Amino acid sequence: MPQIPISADSACLLPPIVYRPLRLAAALAALVVIAALLAFLPLLWAALLSLAAAGAIAILRWPWTVWLLPAAALPVASSLRLGPVTATEVLLGLAALVWLLS
Repeated sequence: MPQIPISADSACLLPPIVYRPLRLAAALAALVVIAALLAFLPLLWAALLSLAAAGAIAILRWPWTVWLLPAAALPVASSLRLGPVTATEVLLGLAALVWLLS
């Protein structure tokens, strides 16, 4: 059996002849799952799921976008009480946590 050299900078320990089809199959499976969810979910749930995914990608790509939610929710969240704190304080705390973790 011939040895297939694996470079040190490869992202996977599998040889490219095995890794590329697996990666392609995983991407196609993910697209099929996303298409099925969008096709069979009610419109409201599909829209919420799409917005949540887009928001998560935006937060991972550009961490400063985490501050957009508290900024948009500030007028409403200031009047909502969650025990001894307001919803604004909770949102700011979560935003700071995500900011520090990224």
